[in-house]
Amino acid sequence: MNTDLEEQEDELLALKSIYDSKEFIRDETKSAGEIRVSVELPADFNVVLNYGETIGQYDVSFLPPLLLTFELPADYPSSSPPYFTLTCSWLSHAQIASLSDQLTDLYQATGGAVVLFSWIQFLREDALKHLDIHTLLELPSDQSKTPQVNQDKQDSGLSVVDNDEPSYHVSSDLLVPSRAGLHCHTDPCTGERSSPAKIRRGG
Repeated sequence: MNTDLEEQEDELLALKSIYDSKEFIRDETKSAGEIRVSVELPADFNVVLNYGETIGQYDVSFLPPLLLTFELPADYPSSSPPYFTLTCSWLSHAQIASLSDQLTDLYQATGGAVVLFSWIQFLREDALKHLDIHTLLELPSDQSKTPQVNQDKQDSGLSVVDNDEPSYHVSSDLLVPSRAGLHCHTDPCTGERSSPAKIRRGG
């Protein structure tokens, strides 16, 4: 086994020992996997939901995780960065692109060292600061279309502190209305219903 493959195996084993099976899933058939990164929110973090003429602002304690899917090329880490896809339901395409650029810069700064753990730490601790999001996240809705009903309530991702208001969540793929309360079904960038913002690098 060459040095790159040894370092890849050591890195993947380390990630498996650090994160539980809900956070890190390894593809045992190749040097690949996916990581769900929960972003750390500052105190008094608020989400503003716009639906038609209704505007609601809510204290939240967490957001749906970012999904980082990766594959390690044969010459990683010595010469090439991981191939990766970064996906998020509550960020725009431009914001995901900015985070992806930063991940590439972090790899280049290592001088050929393993970088996945550093990527996870950046996304968890510094993603919001990098995007200049401090205590307020605005999620506009598509005002011209009728909301749909989501029957699957198991994918709740955004916790609301105020029990006197309707409960809200952000699903892992889209924001949708359900019987538990109003859930806007939109792309935060365009205000239209679409798939989550996703950026693919490498490969």
